[in-house]
Amino acid sequence: MRITGQAVVELLARFARTLVRRARAPQTWLAICLNRSISLGRHARRATAFSWAGFRGFFPGDRDADRDPVRMSRRRPYPGSRRRRYTLHLPRGYTGRRRLPLVMVLHGCWQCHDDIRAISNFDTIADRAGFIAVYPFVTSYRDLRMQNCWGWWSANEIRPGGGEVEDLWQIVEEVKEEFEVDPRRIHITGLSSGGAMAVAAMVVHSSRIASGAVVAGLPYSESSLAIAFGRRHKPVEHVAAAMNGAMGNSKRPVPIFIAHSRADEVIGIRAAEHIRDSWATCFEIDTSRGTRQRSGNFRGTPWMHTEYRGENRRTIIETLFLEGKAHGWYGGNPGAFSCPDAPDISQRIWRFFRAHPLEQAAGVDDAKPWSHAMSRVA
Repeated sequence: MRITGQAVVELLARFARTLVRRARAPQTWLAICLNRSISLGRHARRATAFSWAGFRGFFPGDRDADRDPVRMSRRRPYPGSRRRRYTLHLPRGYTGRRRLPLVMVLHGCWQCHDDIRAISNFDTIADRAGFIAVYPFVTSYRDLRMQNCWGWWSANEIRPGGGEVEDLWQIVEEVKEEFEVDPRRIHITGLSSGGAMAVAAMVVHSSRIASGAVVAGLPYSESSLAIAFGRRHKPVEHVAAAMNGAMGNSKRPVPIFIAHSRADEVIGIRAAEHIRDSWATCFEIDTSRGTRQRSGNFRGTPWMHTEYRGENRRTIIETLFLEGKAHGWYGGNPGAFSCPDAPDISQRIWRFFRAHPLEQAAGVDDAKPWSHAMSRVA
C-alpha cells in the first residue's frame, strides 16, 4: 500500500485527537510538539492548527470546521504585543487555487469577534462575493478600559511597530501564510472602538491596506475625552499631523468609507466629520462639496451618501450619514449593538472595497508553485 504525505498527516491528526481524549493534554502544548515534529510543509501546518473548541478541521470531511477555523496568534517581541484569538470564514468553494480578497472586521466594546460576525453578516457576503473574512478578538489588555475595547486612544496601541495595530497586521500575515490572499485586496472595517482601530490600521499600514471603512468610530489618535461628558475632540489639524507622522515615507491616501448616525449618543457625529476632515487635510482633498451625492429613506431611516474624489478622479472619501439610529451596526442582523432597520452597511462596505483595490503591492510574488490540499470546502 502506498503511503502518501496526506495519509501520514491524517494518522498524526487521529493520534493527536486520541491523546487529547485520553491524557487531556493541553492543546497548545500538543500543537507545538506536532509543529516541531512534522515537516510536511503546508499540509502539516493545516493539520496541526488547533482551536480552543477542539481539534476540528483535521479531517477533510469536517467541512464546517475547514471553512471556519479558529486561530490563536502568538505574542511577538515588539512592545505591547499579546496573544490574540481570531476566527476566519472561508467562502464556499474555496480551493486555495486562486488568491482572494481579505476583509478584517473588528468588534466594538462590550462585544467579541463572534458578536460582530453575527450582526454584520459578512460570512454570507463572503460566500457570495468570494473573499476571506477575518474576525480578531482583542482577547486581553493590561490597562483600564471598558470591556473588550480596542485601545484606540493609547499611543502605545496605535503607533507603528507595536501594540494592537501591529498585532492586527501580524494576523493578516498569518492568514496570508496559511491561505491564498490577494495582497492588493486587503481591507479592514470595524464598529465603534473597532472602527477607531480600523482607522489606526489604515494610517499605520497605509501602504499595505487597500481600503477601509469605519462604522460609528473615531479619528486617528483621538483622545478618550471625545466620548466623555462634553465630547472634547482634538483639532483636525492635530489629527492630520499625527497621521502624517505615523505614515512617514509610506504615506498613501487610503480610500475610506465612513458611516455614522447623527443620533448616535455614544459617539457623536462630530467624530465622523473629523475623520472625514482629517483625511481631507492629510491628503489634500476638497470637501467643500461632494463630487457626487445621493439620498434616500430606508424603512423610515433617512440617509445621505456623499463621495469626495482626489486629483485622479478616484473616490478617496465616502460618507454615509444616517438619521435617527442609535450606536451600532447599521442594517445588520438582529442582536446587541445592531440597527436592522437601516441601509445594509455591510453590502455597501463590500462594494466600496471591491471598487478600491491597492494599485500596487510591494514584494508580490504572482506565481506560487503550491496549493493547499486541505482547503477543500463545500
